[in-house]
Amino acid sequence: MENTYVISDIHGRYDLLKEMVDECMNLNKDTLILLGDYIDGDEKSNSYLTLQYIYQLTKKYKDHVIVLKGNHEEWFCHFVLQYSRVLKTYVTPELSTIQDFMTPYDYNELIHSAKRKSKNYVEFVDHINEMKRYYLLEHHKELIEWFSNLPLYYETNDEIFVHAGINFVLEYEDLWKEISDENDFLMDFPATIHEQFPKMVISGHIGTSQVKQDAAFHDIYRYKNRIFIDSTVIESKRLNLLKIKNHQYYQIKKNNNEWETLPVLDYFKYEE
Repeated sequence: MENTYVISDIHGRYDLLKEMVDECMNLNKDTLILLGDYIDGDEKSNSYLTLQYIYQLTKKYKDHVIVLKGNHEEWFCHFVLQYSRVLKTYVTPELSTIQDFMTPYDYNELIHSAKRKSKNYVEFVDHINEMKRYYLLEHHKELIEWFSNLPLYYETNDEIFVHAGINFVLEYEDLWKEISDENDFLMDFPATIHEQFPKMVISGHIGTSQVKQDAAFHDIYRYKNRIFIDSTVIESKRLNLLKIKNHQYYQIKKNNNEWETLPVLDYFKYEE
């Protein structure tokens, strides 16, 4: 395999993801790793199309596309499948995300049906939520079961890829899998820098503007053995693309309609 590409926090921007796949990589040879949060975006997003596109990529390029779960997928699956809650923080999936899985006609029919069955607002909320769950499982069961079972991390000889972060105890580096749980993998906040951890930890979840404490910054941010790639797409209107080749890290970025390759700086050294 020639190159490894990493993208995170797509939040429904199927168009931006597809552009990068089509123009920047050859998945017959390269590897694509996706770090979660594919849903819940803005008016330009479509969560269903994004998930469906990623799912098809995993089928077409089975050994070259690795897909991890994010906290937004976990929230969505908890809402639909109603299993025991594993994350300390829970947010109901955005209405627009659920609507992306339905035709406007079907959604309006659900609303009218829930209203007919309800005597008050509380009953209406219960009915409409139950109808949404039934609809999603009836029409999209295969897709939902696929992303409900996505792994929480991916490990190579040199890196750990994860949506949010890991837990780590000095002198017990090899036990990070045992002591990390879903809240570490999916919700780690604020960003933690494990300075003596032997591998590079590459994650999304926290916008790089937050990590760098610069509201105008949305590029890839490296600090010692952490690389953060969440571009906060709803604000920046773009995704970050990390390229790994020969143990070096690069940002692939479009400038004047041309893709350019830039080294990812270690800001610990750069800011000294």
